[in-house]
Amino acid sequence: MAAAFTYRKEIDGLRALAVLPVLFFHAGFEAFSGGFVGVDIFFVISGYLITSILISEMDAGKFSLITFYERRARRILPALCTVILVSGGVAYLIMLPDQWKNFLQSSIAVIFFISNIFFWLEDDYFAAISEEKPLLHSWSLAVEEQYYIFFPILLILLWRFGRNPIVYITAFLALISLVSAEWGSRHYPSANFYLLFGRAWEILSGSLAAFYMAQLTDKKISTQLNDILAWIGFILLAISIFLFDKDTPFPSLYALLPIGGTLLILLFSNEKGGIGRLLAQPLFVGVGLISYSLYLWHQPVFAFARLLIFEIDFLVKSALIIVSVILAIISYYLIEKPARFIWLKNTRPLTFFGKAALVPIFIIIFSATFLFFRMGPQNLATGQSYAALHTPWNYALPSTQPMGRLILYGDSHARQYAPVMERFANDNDQNFLLKAGPACISLPGLTNYYNGAVSAECIDQWQSLYEDRKANDVIMIAHRWGPILSDVDGNAIGKIGEDPQASDAMVKGLKDLIDKYDREQRFIIIGNVPAAYPSSKYMKHGYARCEQLINGDCKLSYARKDGELYAFNQRLNEVSQDYSNVTFIDPYDSFCEEETCYVGRDGDIYYSDDAHLTDVATKVFLQQESEKIRAILEVK
Repeated sequence: MAAAFTYRKEIDGLRALAVLPVLFFHAGFEAFSGGFVGVDIFFVISGYLITSILISEMDAGKFSLITFYERRARRILPALCTVILVSGGVAYLIMLPDQWKNFLQSSIAVIFFISNIFFWLEDDYFAAISEEKPLLHSWSLAVEEQYYIFFPILLILLWRFGRNPIVYITAFLALISLVSAEWGSRHYPSANFYLLFGRAWEILSGSLAAFYMAQLTDKKISTQLNDILAWIGFILLAISIFLFDKDTPFPSLYALLPIGGTLLILLFSNEKGGIGRLLAQPLFVGVGLISYSLYLWHQPVFAFARLLIFEIDFLVKSALIIVSVILAIISYYLIEKPARFIWLKNTRPLTFFGKAALVPIFIIIFSATFLFFRMGPQNLATGQSYAALHTPWNYALPSTQPMGRLILYGDSHARQYAPVMERFANDNDQNFLLKAGPACISLPGLTNYYNGAVSAECIDQWQSLYEDRKANDVIMIAHRWGPILSDVDGNAIGKIGEDPQASDAMVKGLKDLIDKYDREQRFIIIGNVPAAYPSSKYMKHGYARCEQLINGDCKLSYARKDGELYAFNQRLNEVSQDYSNVTFIDPYDSFCEEETCYVGRDGDIYYSDDAHLTDVATKVFLQQESEKIRAILEVK
């Protein structure tokens, strides 16, 4: 068994085994459907190596918290800041204003190591839109740095009591985190994925391995058994990488496979035999050495490619991987390695932090300045207003109006109407309340199956709506009505528009909600928008993006019958006809003529992406339907 604190080539090889699956997963190679577990491998390696160094220094009485953070800064910041600056230049040239603003916000979050919180508050990691965010991968760096704010301090406080209490407390914290991850994966999957509480046990397991190795005497297990256990670890990693996918609840008990596999390799491999010999080969070691830079560069490369190229085939994926590797090699030799071993090497720690902070400070000032002045990039695209997709789940108009409440209820397709409906409610002496969550269908016994999980926060929305009911409320329900439906236990039912049972379930769920109220309660059901993508497959990013990038197949109209969920809108209309207190409003009436629907007209663009309305489109909708809505509000 290898010594605890000596350099081990096979660990660099293990880094390669961590970064390559992540690279292939983000490239879109389906065989690597569980490649995202590479991040978890990194967590274990990090916990093992850094804790090993901490133990060694504390044993020698040489540990300094300032020096520790200086090493972390040297390791993390130079390459990271370079990636942010280069990505910022590219983003300025090719991103639309809303995307540019989001990039600036994420840059600030990255510098403060809170990007995991930032991205958690935005979109699911596995959502298609997340693939277009250049700094999305920085969430894992944030988790690590948050961990290393607290863990060394914990060691300092407990070191005087000996190692055993530290090991017991570390194991206890790891167990709590694992239980939290398992529970969170079922109820709050996005928060569980991004935040420290669901990830700490992975890094803590590496720390426990370091304590085990630090106290280990000479060989206690045969070399042959070492090799067998290390190979079992490799098999567990392979199972995770090739059999897990985005629908696997993660991190959860499933994560025991990649975490356990990594631990077995760390504890029982060596470069003289078995899987350790393979991982110690120059190719794996070389990839491991550049793994941090490769991890940093690959996401911006693929994100910008997805913004620029609509169809990424095998050859393009392969070319992007090669570009990422080239950038990583350049970054490692010209930035990462010199920063760790040459730049400011002999300066005092506080002086080092003062000089090293100049670039992060510049990034913060630059980003904050552009955000403050709300300036968009001078790119080739025509700036369009984007849908209000990031408003809070629950939002109430501050002022108190003399009449009742207009409640906007649903998912992001309800949130997109929030700005105009808030103004409309205020102008008509109504209080306004928004109760809507991203990708959230919440009806009695029914929700949507989003990335292999259901959201407890979403499931509870209809009950919160019902419990807060007032007799004079007008409830306006708006959804993108075509998700994969599920019952509240996570059993998938099917996709509306494709599976008849799903359409039936949605109609039943909607009726069950309405039937819970008395017949004096007023409802407005807003149907599905016709959407932009039926006019062209290139409308995924919206018309402005389509025009900027291909200047070609960006049609502004299409046949009405081809609109999204055209037939299901008719079923929603039928539901309204079964109730005297329910009114159906069809967005097709606002954005279509008798036979033709429009992506935009008279210089106005109606969609910010494939289906969300721009601000100007919501105004068109309200202009079309205001009299009908006003008449409903005035009914006693």
